[in-house]
Amino acid sequence: SKKILITSQKGKFSYQQWKIIRAYIHDNLEKSIHLDDLAGLLSMSTFHFLRLFKSTSGFTPHQYLIRIRLHHAQQLLQNSKLNIEEVAFRTGFSSGPHLTSAITRFLKLTPSKLRKNS
Repeated sequence: SKKILITSQKGKFSYQQWKIIRAYIHDNLEKSIHLDDLAGLLSMSTFHFLRLFKSTSGFTPHQYLIRIRLHHAQQLLQNSKLNIEEVAFRTGFSSGPHLTSAITRFLKLTPSKLRKNS
């Protein structure tokens, strides 16, 4: 894989770096995504990567990943007939109950209410 060595501006990722990180997250949503892997995409230390990530997105990588996974799960629940276990699997949650608790905690809805609201 190609390493991108373009330097960031003002303590944030460059447009190209951010595009690479976001594409990797979206392409690997159903897998376990590790901080070292993300930092490695840009040949950075995890410390430097974390600082730039938070500065660029306003979130920690974990917070950002949960938001992306929840958004994708919401889309699947509202636009498909997939059951909760399949949606959880496709969005990187460990189980249906794990996804249900995340939806309830962050979106203040149950998956069935979320589905009905579509």
